[in-house]
Amino acid sequence: MQSTRPKPLHMLCGREMVIHVIHALHEIEITQTVVVVGHAAEQVTQVVAMHAPKWSNISFA
Repeated sequence: MQSTRPKPLHMLCGREMVIHVIHALHEIEITQTVVVVGHAAEQVTQVVAMHAPKWSNISFA
């Protein structure tokens, strides 16, 4: 990939891919989500915390 943006933060239909995954988890009634961050952890954490819905109960590892 030839991008400076971390993979989970690539845009797809107007929002970050990781946010699409979080919404899909809600559809199957997942009640807690742990996002494992590695490369660009601070950037990924900041974006997910800002854009994830309140019901997603996000934590980071």
